[in-house]
Formats: sequence, C-alpha cells, structure tokens
Amino acid sequence: MLLILGGASATFHSTMVTPTSKANSPDQPAASPTNATPQPLTLPTPRSPEAAFLHFRQEAEAVINITPLRFDPLLAVANVSVGLASLAPHLTLAQEALPKVSIPWVLEIGDLVRATLYAYALNVTERSSGEIAQKLGQLFKLREPLLLNARSLALMGLLPEARVDAIVAGKGSSDGALDLVQLVGLYREHEATLANKHPFSAGWMADAEAVGHWVLSVIRPKGAAEPPKEEKAAARLRDQFWTLVVERDKKLRTVARVVFEDRAEEMVPALQSRRGGAGAGDGADDGGEAKPTPEG
Repeated sequence: MLLILGGASATFHSTMVTPTSKANSPDQPAASPTNATPQPLTLPTPRSPEAAFLHFRQEAEAVINITPLRFDPLLAVANVSVGLASLAPHLTLAQEALPKVSIPWVLEIGDLVRATLYAYALNVTERSSGEIAQKLGQLFKLREPLLLNARSLALMGLLPEARVDAIVAGKGSSDGALDLVQLVGLYREHEATLANKHPFSAGWMADAEAVGHWVLSVIRPKGAAEPPKEEKAAARLRDQFWTLVVERDKKLRTVARVVFEDRAEEMVPALQSRRGGAGAGDGADDGGEAKPTPEG
C-alpha cells in the first residue's frame, strides 16, 4: 500500500498567526537604494515543493477567507510554469508598465503552486489510493518516451551518456518519479543543443515534471514513520495555500494582459486551462468547478 510522506512538516497547528505585513503587499514594490542602478528582473530560483511549503506556511495559515481547492493542482503547476516562462523576457517591461504592482510578489506564484501541491499530497488518504495509482500509471507513460529519446540523443552525442545511464539506474515508484524530474531537467539544460531534435513541447515537459513532483510528494519509503492523521487541519491548510495561489493569479492575469494583450490567455494560461480550450479559465479566480479532493 502506498503511503504519504511523514515528518515534522506534516504536523498542522490551528493557531492563527499575524497576517502578512504591508511590506509584502502586491501593490508596494520593495524600496531601492538611492541612486542604485535598477537590476533587470528575473524569475526566482524555484524551490522544491516541500521547501516552498515550509517557506510560505506561516503566510498560508494566516488566511481567513478561504477559496477551496476543488480540482487537480497538477494542471495549475504545469500552467503556471508555462506562463512564467513566457513572461520571463518581459519582467522589467511589466514592472515599468505596472509600477504599483510588485512583480517579484506576483512571481511567487510558482513556488506557491508547488507548495499547494505538497499540501495537497499531505492530505491524500487511503480513500484516494485510486488517484495515486492513476498518477503512477501516468508517470511511467511520460517517463518512457523521455527516456527512450534521451538514450538515442546520448548515442548521437547530444546528451551526456553518463548522465542518462545514471537516470536509468534504480527501480521503484519513487525512483521513477525522480527519473522524470531529472529527465526534464536534462532536456532543459541542453535546450539549445536539442532544439528541433525531439518531439516534446515546453507544456508537455511541464506536465511531466509536475507529475514527477506530485508522486515524490506522496510516496513514502517502506519503514518510514507514519504521518499524523490530522486530516481536517491538513485540508484547511491545503485550501489556504490555494487561496494564496488564486490571489497571485489575479495579479498574474493583469501582468499577462499588459505584456501580451490579446494573446494573454495563450501565453499565460489560466490555472485550469487545458489544451484545445477545454476548461479554459475555469478556476482562475474562484476555485473552479466542484471536483472531489481528499477531505479530512
């Protein structure tokens, strides 16, 4: 039976903390030293799902008006990844066009959506074991073509063969998830060399990476300590994290419209937008259509 991650980070507290200070407000950019040359804005270095969860947990626990998470957070992770990549070359322009919006604050949505994924995984129970099995099946379907292509590209001298061999080594669900994350990273690392030499789009890669992170978040090694089962607190914290994502996404929509105008939805897809338009815009602002999630 597959069990979820344990550890200190899975213990939930009901104590309310002081809300985020005004210094972290989306409409108050951080002050710059006098006469300092403004530095070009760049995307922040992404945190792992667990690190992001720990970093933003206090802010999430301060949320009172909660927007429930009612659909698959993996889709939100993938769409946010694509949107931030699209905006990356235009961040300085966005800040100049929107001086009252803190672009770095908006860009935190990448870490926040990964933190939400982690909080979601902590709330997975035996009742959702079918969902875990489904994700594992998806994982290995995504891993196989990435790995086969990587082997071919390594034989052609386009990828380091030792790196590919190291990824191939190992067995099990958690190793397969790590393989998926590492393979996506390897393709991105050699993106210029591999241009037009493989069939995987940026969106497809983001989907694959999100599945890998999700599985890594829920698979617990044999013999690991059982996690505490404070399911109601876990569900609430998951939804508090999601509320922070929805708040950031509202500002992200504004930035996208300024930068891309009529192409905003195409370049920066909504949280639950799907290819081909199905579900486009669902849940970008209100939590989306009701879809069962693990509840405590």
